[in-house]
Amino acid sequence: MIFEINTCYTQKELAVISKALRKTLRKKKNKRINIFSIAIIIFALCMIISERTLLSTISNITPVIVLSIVLVFQDKINGFFAYKKAIKGLENIKTIFTDDTYTSIASNMAQTQWKYSSVQCVAEDDNYIVFLIDDKHGQIYDKNEIDDDKLEQFRKFIEEKTNKKIIRI
Repeated sequence: MIFEINTCYTQKELAVISKALRKTLRKKKNKRINIFSIAIIIFALCMIISERTLLSTISNITPVIVLSIVLVFQDKINGFFAYKKAIKGLENIKTIFTDDTYTSIASNMAQTQWKYSSVQCVAEDDNYIVFLIDDKHGQIYDKNEIDDDKLEQFRKFIEEKTNKKIIRI
C-alpha cells in the first residue's frame, strides 16, 4: 500500500512537533524543568512579599513574568526558534510511504529515504501525525492531506510498520 502526504513546515507545525516531544520522549525532563521553574517562581513571589522597595520588587517579579511566559508558551517559542533555524527550501515536503520505507522529497528536490525502524514514537493530535526520531527531531504529516476514508487505514499502516502505538497528544 502506498500513501502520499504533502506537508508545509511552518512555525505552527514545528510547535506541534515540540508539543509531541514534550508530551512523549521528553516527558520526564519536562516535568523536572517545570518543577524547578515553579520553585523559582514561588521563591521570587516570597521575596516580593517580604521586600518593600520598588527596585527589589521589580527585580523579583521579572523572573516570575519571564518563567510564566516560557512555561505557558514553550511549544510556540520552540517552534519559532526551530523555524528560524530551518534550512530554506525545505518548507514543503512530499512524503511517499511504501511498505519498506518512506521517502521525503523537498520542494528543492532534495530526497531522503527513511526506515520505519528509525521512528521512536508516533503521536497524533487533531490535525497532524508526528513521527519522533529522537528527543530533538521529528517529522509531521498533515492529516487533512489524507482522505477521511483512508485515514484509519493510514493509522493502522503506520502502527504496523513502525511497531509503535499512536499516542494521542
